[in-house]
Amino acid sequence: MKSTPGRFLYHGLTVRNSLANLFIRIANFLIIKSSTRSNQVSPKKILVCNNAHLGDVLLSTSILPAIRRNYPQAEIHFLCGSWSKSIVEGNPLITRVYCFDHFLLNRAKIGRFQKLKQHLNTFRQAVSSIRKERFDVSVDLYFYYTNCNFLTARANIPNRIGYRNAGFSNLLTDAVEWPGGDESVLKYHIRLLKELPGFNDRDLPMLKPAFNNFPKKNEERMKEILGGYEVRNGEYLLFHIATGLAIKEWPVEKWKQLTAKLSEYRYPIVFTGQGDREAALIREVIGSAGGHRCIDLSNQLSLTELFMVVKSSKLLVCSDSLAGHAASAFDTPCVVIGNGINPPKLWQPVSSVNRWMIHPVPCIPCFTGCAEMNCVRDIGIEAMFSGIAEVLAIFAENTQVNG
Repeated sequence: MKSTPGRFLYHGLTVRNSLANLFIRIANFLIIKSSTRSNQVSPKKILVCNNAHLGDVLLSTSILPAIRRNYPQAEIHFLCGSWSKSIVEGNPLITRVYCFDHFLLNRAKIGRFQKLKQHLNTFRQAVSSIRKERFDVSVDLYFYYTNCNFLTARANIPNRIGYRNAGFSNLLTDAVEWPGGDESVLKYHIRLLKELPGFNDRDLPMLKPAFNNFPKKNEERMKEILGGYEVRNGEYLLFHIATGLAIKEWPVEKWKQLTAKLSEYRYPIVFTGQGDREAALIREVIGSAGGHRCIDLSNQLSLTELFMVVKSSKLLVCSDSLAGHAASAFDTPCVVIGNGINPPKLWQPVSSVNRWMIHPVPCIPCFTGCAEMNCVRDIGIEAMFSGIAEVLAIFAENTQVNG
């Protein structure tokens, strides 16, 4: 374990690999700097870009009402990876969705050649479609070098806003420095939007994620699944114990102990997860639960159905993952097992009732993770139980006041 915090920027970039960092600096030096923005008074077509993973894209929906408030007549379009398309489809503020699958972000179980082929095909298709729309401005929310700067430049969008430190910033007309510090990523995104002509960040609507894609067939299927276990909406706890990055996960033995201790609440616990590894973890936890009622829904839910389960739960307990941001979208109380990889507030859910649990160590934030991950693994059972009890009490009090 380190004794001091790490660095977020290396030679001014969010790229830690030394060779990749050098390549991007050389490439940026060779790229002719894009001219400054055109004199656009009020954009009529805006392209928001974030081709990262599900949680990042869900958080990106938080800023759409701010754009709509400032430009009520403008069309808002969205560019993302195909894996995130269902996050933004159905959002009433979005006119159209485009997909670009960067091969370095593609987690599909296919070979590297197939990923590269998909990268090139989706790049060409997106450029062609976006160029025809004649956008006034694009805003790229992703702050790593796997961004969409090449694509938006190739699509001839005249005004291109993004983070200077993400790489390939000479392709941007307006490059904004990553400010650093410990703030929510949503505040950084608003700073990007302030580069839009005439954007006013006063009296903005509350920044929270939005998800609106609930087809009736999924609603009916969830009623059938939960009904089969005799579980009612708002009367179960939800555990989402794994993440896409295993080092961020709490030890499975502690999940077992917490499950046993929560038997005091007499609520059934629903477990969700995807893939063989996560399903095995869930079976291990449930196998030690004794007589407590646990329901295993691993590998049974689509993304939309996962969101439905989050929305209908009494409380979500999860690792730092998409599920916590989904709770923010529906104001579901949540207790999130955080970590010290990034500044604590950067990815913390913005739901009205939540707790971000972390064990204090001197190396927060490290920006890399480590073999020990004491910031996660040393979070105690009693601390988690107290956090859950506190969140449930606050939610019950709020419900009583508002009801």
